[in-house]
Amino acid sequence: MDHTATIEFLSEMQSDEGGMTANTRIPFADLLSTCTGLITLVDLDATSVVNVGAMQKYARMMQRSPGGFVGLSLDDTTDVEYTFYGIASLALCESVIQG
Repeated sequence: MDHTATIEFLSEMQSDEGGMTANTRIPFADLLSTCTGLITLVDLDATSVVNVGAMQKYARMMQRSPGGFVGLSLDDTTDVEYTFYGIASLALCESVIQG
């Protein structure tokens, strides 16, 4: 199966914030899209089409002082779901960067 179109689509979803958006109509990145997009790129051996360092920085920016994570930059309340995606994103970014 040729995944070229999927890889191209995912490469276009990285925002200026560093994370990934769900689609082109969404103006902000979110941790769910960042995490699942990066997992997909890892599965397709195509992480080189995005800036993983910027994704890592984005995920770190979503962590709040109580220790939890918010879903996107406009949120102010942490929750369990986005904490999971934040931790998973950071671990995956680290793994990709370390090689």
